[in-house]
This record gives sequence, C-alpha cells and structure tokens, in this order.
Amino acid sequence: MNLVTGATGFIGSRLIGALEADGATCRCLSRKPIPLHDAFVADLADKSALTAACTGVDRIFHCAGHAHAFSSLTGDDAAVHWQVNFEGTRNLVEAAGQSGVKRFVFLSSVKAMAEPGESCADEDFPGQPETAYGQAKRAAEEAVLDAGRRYGMHVVNLRLAMVYGSGGRGNLERMGRLVRRGLFPPLPETGNHRSLVHVDDVVTAMRLVAGDDRANGGTYIVASSEAPSGRELFDALRSALGMPRCS
Repeated sequence: MNLVTGATGFIGSRLIGALEADGATCRCLSRKPIPLHDAFVADLADKSALTAACTGVDRIFHCAGHAHAFSSLTGDDAAVHWQVNFEGTRNLVEAAGQSGVKRFVFLSSVKAMAEPGESCADEDFPGQPETAYGQAKRAAEEAVLDAGRRYGMHVVNLRLAMVYGSGGRGNLERMGRLVRRGLFPPLPETGNHRSLVHVDDVVTAMRLVAGDDRANGGTYIVASSEAPSGRELFDALRSALGMPRCS
C-alpha cells in the first residue's frame, strides 16, 4: 500500500496515475475531500489523523507542502512555511515510523541549499538556505533523515529544481501563456541559466529511490542535464507554439 500526500496536486496526481497504471494500490491524503475510495482528509498538524492514514501503509510519498512567496523571511507566510513544510513533515515521518512504514520519500527543493549563483552545484554544495521556504525544507530534510535512523526506515530526500509540465502552475507555465498571447517581450541573452525538470522525470525519480536500497538515507538533486537561459526558454516556447523566432 502506498500513501501519497498532496494527492490532488500537480506532482501527487501524476504519481498516483503512474503507480495505479502498474497495478499498485494507493491511499490518498489531502486537506480537502476527494472522490476516491481510499482517501483520508487530514491536516499535517493533526497527528492522530496522520497515524490513522499511515496504518497498513508500506511506502509514503510526501508531496504536500506550502510553496508560495519563496522570498519571505518574516511574517505570516514564513510561519506557514515552518508549520507546513517542517512541522507537518516531521509529524508525518514520525507517524510513519511509529506505524511501521518501511519507505518514505520526501519532496524537498533546491531552495533547501545555499544559492549557487553561476556555480554548478551538487548535493555537497556548502552553505545554508536564505529564504523561509528553503530553511523549512532543510529542517524537514534533517527530520526525515533522523526518523529514518531511529526507526530503521528507508528514507530519501529529493531536492527538486523548477518542475514543469502540462497542468503546471509555475512561472514557466505563466510565461508560456503570456508568450502565446503575444504579451511577453523578447528576452535578451544574458546567460541567466535555470535548472528545471519535467514532472514525469520527477515521478520516475521518486519511484526509483523508493525501491532502490542504495538510495536509503540520501539527499539528491533532481534536475535536467540542461539548464536553459531565459532567452532559450523564450525561444523554445515560441517554437513549441508554432510561432516564428524573434530577433
């Protein structure tokens, strides 16, 4: 039995589709009611509800989180990042360990690292995150690894670059809509490269690390081998939309 949090979200819904296509059984966890047979409605702050959701589960894929206002360092939004992304993850991984869950995959973010600037950063890149979002994700990663050691549970953190794909609601999708409408001006080539990853590759990575014992206790960056510049993204979007290249 698999438990997927954030089941109605962009990544969670794709993951469920892929797991069920292979015949796996999925239990869904969401803050809002969803029309599925095995679905739990629970907040990540509700420890007893999380324990109930984890009962009888072998693997957990933790996709839920608060992902807005990355630049916030103070105020209400920063508090929500800490409550949801750190405390909520800690509550879930503790419930998982106490319930005998064998495997736990946490979707973190490259924002849990220090900003690399123009450097090509790997998992050993030094420094601490600067944003409230990144700080909460980093603390959550540590909670996941700690629970894995204490409960003998296979745990993995995946630090995702910007995720894109059909149905996404991120900055790349917003840019695409503006390009389609002719409202996004041609960008100059400034060499501002950005790491990204397609949602289907994220789902593949999640399933791989959940099943491979070599991944246990690891924290991995998930990104495409290519890091296009803003101008290259602009040109690629126009090409995909059948629009002529701008000079």
